[in-house]
Amino acid sequence: MLEDFRLKIFLTVAQEGGFTRAASVLGITQPSVSQNIAELEKQLGTKLVDRLRGEVVLTPAGRIFKDYAERILAQYSESCQILARFPDTKVRISASEEVFDYLVDDLLSDFLQVHQEVSFERAFIGDCDLKIVLVPDNEKRGMFALSYHPSSYFASTRLWRVLSQCLKPTL
Repeated sequence: MLEDFRLKIFLTVAQEGGFTRAASVLGITQPSVSQNIAELEKQLGTKLVDRLRGEVVLTPAGRIFKDYAERILAQYSESCQILARFPDTKVRISASEEVFDYLVDDLLSDFLQVHQEVSFERAFIGDCDLKIVLVPDNEKRGMFALSYHPSSYFASTRLWRVLSQCLKPTL
C-alpha cells in the first residue's frame, strides 16, 4: 500500500502510548521507532511527543498532526482501492436503449480510462448487475435524474463501491 511509514509509526506511538509498545505492534525495533519520530519532528520543525518515563504523550502540535495523519492514511487507502485493478470483468447493465446508448459511456468515461479491464453490456432486468433508470427530479421541475440500483450480489462487490463513486447522479 502506498503510504508514508513514518505516519503509521507516529499513529501507532500515539495509540500505544510508548515507543517500545509501538515497536512491538509494528514488528520493528524501538530505536527505529524513536529515530523515525525524531526525523518526523525534524522535518516538521516541531515537537510531536513528550517523552516521559515509560510513556509518550502527544504535544498540542502532535494532537493536530495526528488528525491529519489519520486523514492522509485514509486517503491513501481509498485511492489504492479505487485504482487497484479488477480481474477482467463484464458488468451487465439494464437500462433503456437511450440511456444505455447515449449516457452510459459518458457517465463511465473517467472510470473506463482508469479501468480498461472492465466492460459494460446491455442486459435484461432479470439478468443484470446494475439497473439504471430515469426518475423525475423533484427539485428541478421538468428535469430527470439517474437512479442506480445494483443487484444484491453486485452491491457487495468492490467493483460497485468504486464504480458508484464515479457515477454522476443527475443529468
